[in-house]
Amino acid sequence: PPCSETVTWYVFENTVTLSKSQLNKLRGIKTEAPPSRQHHDSFVAVIFPFVAILLGTWMEYMLSRYAHGVPYTVAVLLLGILYDVFLSLFPTDLHLAIITTLQKSSDLWFGIDGHVLLYAFLPALLFGDAMCLNT
Repeated sequence: PPCSETVTWYVFENTVTLSKSQLNKLRGIKTEAPPSRQHHDSFVAVIFPFVAILLGTWMEYMLSRYAHGVPYTVAVLLLGILYDVFLSLFPTDLHLAIITTLQKSSDLWFGIDGHVLLYAFLPALLFGDAMCLNT
């Protein structure tokens, strides 16, 4: 436990033996932490869009310099497939912080309904295209 908690240890003279099934039941008990002690990691959802924007910007730069004939949408699709394959190479119980954070963030976004994304981003995309019209 962290130093902020007080732990009282009781050592008994007589020991009690437990079977594996009893020990597994004991391990399966989950207690709810008080709301002040709960750790929220909802900020992880912001990491995937940030990484996606960085990768998209990098892809735009690479295509403008080295591959003029490759369509941007095809390149971003292939980059997204590579990103997913890269994350699937690592097991989910791996204790490498950056990989598990990217996996968590991606998993949060994969479950979102497509209509939510459409309603969220379509007005900004239409406004951006309207600003570029020559009338």
